[in-house]
Amino acid sequence: MNTFVDEISNFKDHSDIHSFIEKQLVYLYHLVNQQNDENSKNQFKENVESISLIGNDISFSISILNSYKTFLIEKVEINENSNENSNNQLLYVDIGLLNIYKWIISGLLNKKLAMINYYNNQIDSTQFSQLRELIETVLILSIKLLDIPEFLKTIEEQKQFNDEKEYIDGIKRSNLFRERIVIVFEIIFQFFNSEIDRNNILNLEIKNTSLNQLFYRILEYKIIKDNNNNNNNNNNNNNNNNNNNNNNNNNNNNNNNNNNNNNNNNNNNNNNNNNNNNNNNSNNNNNNNNNNNNNNNNNRNSDLVSKHWTNLEISNIGNQILIKFQLYYSRKYEFITNLLDYYKWSRTTTDIHFWLLGTSEENENRWKYNSPYIHSFQMFIQSLTTPFELFEYLYTSSPIQSHRQILSIIFNLLDCTSNDIKFIGIDILNYLKLNFNNNNHFKSFLKIDNNNNNGNYNNNNNNNNNNNNNNNNNNNNNNRDIYIKLFDIFKLFESINQNDTLKCAHLLFDLLLILYPITSNNLIHPNIKIITNNDDNLKEISVFNNNFKKYQDIIMLLISILVNQEQKEMESIKKLIILKECNNRIFKELGLHCIQFFNLLIPSLLANLETCSMKSEQLLILEILNSLDEIINHCWIRIINSNYSIDIIKSISPLYNNNNNNNNNNNNNNNNIYNNIIISILDRLSFSFKKLNKFDKFTSIFNNNQNNLKNNMDFFNLLNERYNK
Repeated sequence: MNTFVDEISNFKDHSDIHSFIEKQLVYLYHLVNQQNDENSKNQFKENVESISLIGNDISFSISILNSYKTFLIEKVEINENSNENSNNQLLYVDIGLLNIYKWIISGLLNKKLAMINYYNNQIDSTQFSQLRELIETVLILSIKLLDIPEFLKTIEEQKQFNDEKEYIDGIKRSNLFRERIVIVFEIIFQFFNSEIDRNNILNLEIKNTSLNQLFYRILEYKIIKDNNNNNNNNNNNNNNNNNNNNNNNNNNNNNNNNNNNNNNNNNNNNNNNNNNNNNNNSNNNNNNNNNNNNNNNNNRNSDLVSKHWTNLEISNIGNQILIKFQLYYSRKYEFITNLLDYYKWSRTTTDIHFWLLGTSEENENRWKYNSPYIHSFQMFIQSLTTPFELFEYLYTSSPIQSHRQILSIIFNLLDCTSNDIKFIGIDILNYLKLNFNNNNHFKSFLKIDNNNNNGNYNNNNNNNNNNNNNNNNNNNNNNRDIYIKLFDIFKLFESINQNDTLKCAHLLFDLLLILYPITSNNLIHPNIKIITNNDDNLKEISVFNNNFKKYQDIIMLLISILVNQEQKEMESIKKLIILKECNNRIFKELGLHCIQFFNLLIPSLLANLETCSMKSEQLLILEILNSLDEIINHCWIRIINSNYSIDIIKSISPLYNNNNNNNNNNNNNNNNIYNNIIISILDRLSFSFKKLNKFDKFTSIFNNNQNNLKNNMDFFNLLNERYNK
């Protein structure tokens, strides 16, 4: 190696140096790597770095950079003209050459330039200007080398049309590409690091267009670890909501939530409490499904599966470059002191860059096949890491057109036929919801084009053309309403992945409560008519209550899912999740207004209770019982005055099993999980009978159903006990 270094010092033309590096040094690089000797590798690296120290001036350094420039021009041209038949061997050669140039440039920036004192005239000014111009050129070419080949953007889509061998070959090529990108990012980092840390000796003047291109490439390669914070927050919210129940119901609901938390975390720890033991038994029945669901969810977010162009190593280097990137801009413009300042300053450029994502024109939908482009928008939003940054950029300082574009992008992501793209939109909404300062800020962000929060007022007798135009505009807004789109997604969602369904459902109910809060003023009948005095003429105006209609739609969706008798796993998952959300939040929010729906809800719930399997659908049975308990809590007057109380008692009686004397019998433990909630239901019914002096009706249950109830003597005794308590 020392001999080669001596030889290279005699070269005067950069083309000779390029040929020497491409042949001799690459040969030595692969020879050293085959030996698997770390000492040899380190020695080779040090020798390559020392090449930059040849000569007293920088003429040789200029030749080295010209050689690197030649290499970059060739590779950029190949990148721009690449197709699926690109040779894997070319990528291997790229990696060897890039590593060699990385070490040579490291020696140039960290050793050669560190020895030069430009201000003491130790270097010719003409040569130094040439060096600076050359570094700017190779930096721009290096940035272009970050462009992602087309075949990497659609590997998962190609999997549906190509055979397995071609798919595996694509994965191998993606691994080689990522190795190359790591080195390119490291070279770019060296340039920026030297510029920032070497007291501006080079004073580079890089064009804003190239810097913007680098910024968008960093976003494409960026990865933010998903620690399932959303799911954890969802479960915590559910737990908090359940604390509002009575003691018995609290215990039961907490057990249910612990049950779900145990499933999500794959926690099989044994509890000493009998109810927890019962719930753990239920967990065992569902562990396989939950494990599969968690694996599916991890696959969706895995950088190895869905993002074939990047990985965490590339993302980390990109983050380091972003820090230097911001420092470079801070030196260039005094008003840019942080990344948020840069975001606001470059807003117009950013809007233009992401314009395609927000367009509603069908002929501009090619963005759907550009996964890195979509991913970069998600990373751009999530790079606003604090509530202040989010609110400042997305709302406070955002022009109305820019604000609308962001909402249009989110809507288009949700409206896409690909579930992967849909869930990018859902993840973005979840991120915004969790990171805005408060729900009012999030609501203001989402409802920029909808000022009628509490309802729309339409004059039935007015045929004015202006009103018709306004109605058309309202319809257009509704057609691109994010909440309505999310509602439709969940309604038509067909996935056996419980985590996906849970994420979609929880966001839907979050938006419902945030955008359409329940107050005493807005929970009126959805279609009432009032008389108003306008221009001395009495007019009848129909008042449509938008808030109430949204809750009505949710309840009707719940009923439609309950009455669906298709024996599909995804249908059971949807039933379980929407019942849980309604139990934890919607029924409590509606309160007495549940009365308007109990005639539809109770028969649907009881019908499902009869068809559920006590062995495989224990969680669903628990949620149905919770729903009955919650509805009775709010609608007990109407229920007691109807025949539903009898139907409820008859339906839940087979589920009760008093095996307290057989606690060691593991086969019977599963039956105990319903007892607490059944006792709560009976307590509510007994209280209602007493409150309304309906003892005669209560005793008639025994007279008319005595034989059926006595088939379960435990339940018969419990019924007497709760009433006489």
